[in-house]
Amino acid sequence: MTGSTKQYSIWAASMVASLAAAFAAVGAVSAGQAGSDRMRCEIVASASRGIVTLEGRASAQQALSGSYRFEVSGTGAQIRQGGPFGMAAGATATLGSVQLGGSGPYEATLDISAGGETVRCAERISRAL
Repeated sequence: MTGSTKQYSIWAASMVASLAAAFAAVGAVSAGQAGSDRMRCEIVASASRGIVTLEGRASAQQALSGSYRFEVSGTGAQIRQGGPFGMAAGATATLGSVQLGGSGPYEATLDISAGGETVRCAERISRAL
């Protein structure tokens, strides 16, 4: 490990420790929710062992198929995920997931489209959840 890599690792570890402390008493937090009669979406934030996980989730009372786009941006992060999805009636599906080890804040959006309808969830996640 080089000197600069070691310094970065120490810095990253301290940032992760800060996030872990901020999330320690929180567990999983449902950050943003939106929906319609047919489908719902939410962005869920959780922390474990110093790693922040953001998940985009969709649920519906009837079977659905469509497409999704999950985007997360913030300090040192620019992540885009997406593609087709299918889910059974009454199910909840995780459509995107990212793990982050920075200090945030982060902007997360989830767009789900099915049957000519689009639902968007958007949330700003800070380390002070």
